[in-house]
Amino acid sequence: MSNVLAGVLQLTFNPNIDWQKVNRDYAINQICVIDDFLKPEYANRLKDFALFFSKKEDFYADYAAINFYRHDKNRIWFPLLSNVVDESKKNMECLRRLKFERGWAFIYENESNGVNIHADEAAVNLNLWVTEEESIIFGPNKNGLDVWKIYPPKDWDYESYNRSPEKSALYILEKNAERISIPYKWNRLVMFNSMFFHKTQYVTSKPGYENRRINYTFLYK
Repeated sequence: MSNVLAGVLQLTFNPNIDWQKVNRDYAINQICVIDDFLKPEYANRLKDFALFFSKKEDFYADYAAINFYRHDKNRIWFPLLSNVVDESKKNMECLRRLKFERGWAFIYENESNGVNIHADEAAVNLNLWVTEEESIIFGPNKNGLDVWKIYPPKDWDYESYNRSPEKSALYILEKNAERISIPYKWNRLVMFNSMFFHKTQYVTSKPGYENRRINYTFLYK
């Protein structure tokens, strides 16, 4: 049994990440991208877990989600998630005073509209992509993530900015906010301010369940 599966903490991140640059970029821009984030075997384990874990909890029109709460005995958790959370807090300066709130694994249909425009009630969002690129059908504005560096108005409640995509899209249009589009890449992590509006681009992957696009989201508050 591997050390990770046995619950022994070991380094799962790519040891060549320039954390000084990551922390500087995030401090300036409130968004940054880290490629080759995990050691490859751990990115693949996260993919396989999401694909083959039988108790998906949230079902939407064209995707499903597994919910993760670290200290809730009624929710699924496994040691590799602890590694990701703990190593992130150790290396990312913006997380050191924050608490891991919750996480998800999203498993999309081979054709999916993805998660619509919303903002999350948290400080920092880590979004990690774990499906190999040979499974993805690439095209303009497909499979990646769109982020707008604009916050919801202060008088909006949670329902307005998290579950009202049409209202959010209109606000973004009115403010003429610039869209930042991050293309899909296997084992790429996007770290950004959770209160920025963001959405999944249209998802297209090759036929077959094993080719489904999967991303993990970790929220820190």
